[in-house]
Amino acid sequence: MKPSTTLVSAGRNPRRHAGAVNVPAFRASTITAPDLAAWEASRQRRFEKDAVVYG
Repeated sequence: MKPSTTLVSAGRNPRRHAGAVNVPAFRASTITAPDLAAWEASRQRRFEKDAVVYG
C-alpha cells in the first residue's frame, strides 16, 4: 500500500460492516438480545476504545 492510501484508509475496517467503508447508521426503536448476559455485554462495549454508541 502506498503511504497516501494508508493515510486515507487508516482506522477503517470495511469487513466489520459488510463492506461499508464508513460505519453504517441503524434506525431502530427496539433492539433484541438472545439473553440478559448478551445484552449486558453489549452495553459494556460502549466503554471500549473507538466504540460507536447511541443512547
